Amino acid sequence: MFPVLYSGGITHYGFQTNGYGFIKNCTSCVTTEERHGIYETEIHVLACDRLIDSLYPGNFLKVKANAVDEPQMFEIYQTSKTDDGITVRARHVRYITYNNIINEAVSSSTARTPQGWWDYITGNEYLEFSIANGGTFTSDIESTGVITAAINGPLRLGDFIQGTKGSMLDVFGGELYFDNFNISLLARRGTDTGVSLRYGSCISTYAQDADSTTMYTHLLPYAYVKAQTIDTHSAYHDMPVFHDIVTLGNTLMQYYPRALAYDFSDDMRDYVMKVDSVSGAAINYAELANALTIIASEYVNKHRASMTELPINITVNVEDILNRLKNCSVCDTVLVNIGTLSERVKIVKTRYDALNERYIGIELGTIKKTIADLINGKNIGAV
Repeated sequence: MFPVLYSGGITHYGFQTNGYGFIKNCTSCVTTEERHGIYETEIHVLACDRLIDSLYPGNFLKVKANAVDEPQMFEIYQTSKTDDGITVRARHVRYITYNNIINEAVSSSTARTPQGWWDYITGNEYLEFSIANGGTFTSDIESTGVITAAINGPLRLGDFIQGTKGSMLDVFGGELYFDNFNISLLARRGTDTGVSLRYGSCISTYAQDADSTTMYTHLLPYAYVKAQTIDTHSAYHDMPVFHDIVTLGNTLMQYYPRALAYDFSDDMRDYVMKVDSVSGAAINYAELANALTIIASEYVNKHRASMTELPINITVNVEDILNRLKNCSVCDTVLVNIGTLSERVKIVKTRYDALNERYIGIELGTIKKTIADLINGKNIGAV
């Protein structure tokens, strides 16, 4: 499929037309999509194309981005002209929604589902601008939680959804799916492809990062909570709460323990430590410690793999294998056999050639979570 060009002022309904028309002298059109990461397209157009002068930042391209979805809209953000033509880079329109601003601090201790939080944000005038082109949000996650990403002030909507500690993705887990202006947070995105690959026969490259500094055997949860005396209710400075260390079940490092101290203060911001004004002892410390244990256990349940498993990263670019995966998409699973290891891994990145409607590269495996990510509270693959 040739890309289609649209003006920057196009409306949601205008995308259903052919806009300025097809870019027929396009010599390459490759879209890269990464799980919870970048979603961009790059095209090269010959100088003789009739639409060459309309290819500039702010305009839009409609491109076949993968083998499964309907064509997706991308906003042009960079162009590079040469004598023979122009190279155009464009971002998926989800970035437009992500760049909206939550215009003030959002502080609410009410536990909501992801859909409930979206409705709360959009229904209480927290967004500086309306959702572009009638974009929607859906989620099949029914559990509830408290999102704390925006408690300290204004924040990008994209960071509220993912990319910061206390974001929607951080609190609920799951996988994001983007279909033009529509965003979904799903408990599980993708399906099993039924494809089995074996290293040495059909896997082109294989890399496993065995850096043990990214792995942990235990998590030490702590938090600072507000404190006040039980009689005068005089406010103390924030007081620390610690509790039992959580075992992560890392069998690869069972003889060499390594603990990660993790701050859950944001998750316990509504708790108060009640202090005896005479002895200075915390009367309800056991209650706070128990609450911290529950919060830490829920976090471990969602992030255990990223703290305990060695990441496997596999690149597939052999034409025969790409053909077997021709109907797949990001987050689908593939059975990988490496020596005695047999494991189902996700497709985490694709490169799709829209002109020939085929994949030219697929990456399988886990996305590494570094120490810096853990300390800074970032998510896997955050944008």
